[in-house]
Amino acid sequence: MRFWDLVIDQIEAKKLVRKMFTSGRVPHALLIWGPPGSGRRAIALAFGQTLLCESPVEGLSCGKCRSCISSASLEHPDLHVLWPAQASPSSEEEASFRKALVENPYTAPRPSENLGIAIDRIRTLQRQLALRPYYGRGKVGILLDAEYMRPEAANALLKTLEEPPKGTLLVLTAFRPERLLPTVRSRCQEISLHPLPTDVVAEALKERFHIPSEKALAIARASGGDIGKAYKLCEGGIEVGERALEFIEMALRAGNPLEALVWEKLEGYPPEEVLEWVLLWIRDAFLLGLGISERVTFSDKRGILIRLSEKVRPEALESFLQEARKASDMLSKNMPARWVLWYVWWRLYGLFRG
Repeated sequence: MRFWDLVIDQIEAKKLVRKMFTSGRVPHALLIWGPPGSGRRAIALAFGQTLLCESPVEGLSCGKCRSCISSASLEHPDLHVLWPAQASPSSEEEASFRKALVENPYTAPRPSENLGIAIDRIRTLQRQLALRPYYGRGKVGILLDAEYMRPEAANALLKTLEEPPKGTLLVLTAFRPERLLPTVRSRCQEISLHPLPTDVVAEALKERFHIPSEKALAIARASGGDIGKAYKLCEGGIEVGERALEFIEMALRAGNPLEALVWEKLEGYPPEEVLEWVLLWIRDAFLLGLGISERVTFSDKRGILIRLSEKVRPEALESFLQEARKASDMLSKNMPARWVLWYVWWRLYGLFRG
């Protein structure tokens, strides 16, 4: 398997990377940054696989040699990948993340604010990169979501960026590159990625999930150009969306909030996905309230969305959207899901009662 085959769109970035390899001007450090779901991870892995490939073709990995095959499973002895985790992730946690990353770089777990890249892991990477290559092509270190490096870890990495071992390539990815130490960023050549166009996301969804064009387009719009988010909305996400809409309707109908059977509808569904769908539904109601119906994502639910928009002023809906985003932050900081969803439900209950 070639990681390049997983990269969606980003034509200019692909051209730039191919030119680096065909011209023989591969930098010792590369920073790939862009919004979620734009392909940072996929391109970083493809870059590393190409550097280690024994028979590259026009700046792309062949996908067939010994190096490409072992890189595709992240088992190549000269390919080292770090990502934000607890201070010392267990071997089981590492194996689980690697498996998810290989299966789909776009949908592999994303970092939360309580995770990071600790200095001990950077030092381990430095020791690995200092060894002679096993296969002779060089060594690659990939730091996913590098802005999550602890300050001391970033300072330790500077030594490798300033004096990289011969034949070593470092690839950093970031959503918020401004969070990187300026001294780290200045030592990297940068590639910026754009959000994927709605039509590109919709086409990818139709090809992968064999869904109708109208549904693919609606989900693509809801994803905001984040193909990973779009995939998750398709992979059982529509059912989560229906439950989230019922969650909102219960807040609209309930006479006594303590009598509402909130949890019956949500048992077994990931709270992050429930919140994501709540945001999508309320956003559509907000747009309808403003009279911007052409930007509504789920036009097939127009009836209930109109009822929601008629119950509350657009300014109040906008305020609720901010509250719901706060709830997402609470989940990322490991607040109990039940507490967070109760918080959201109470905000909804109050929203519909002025």
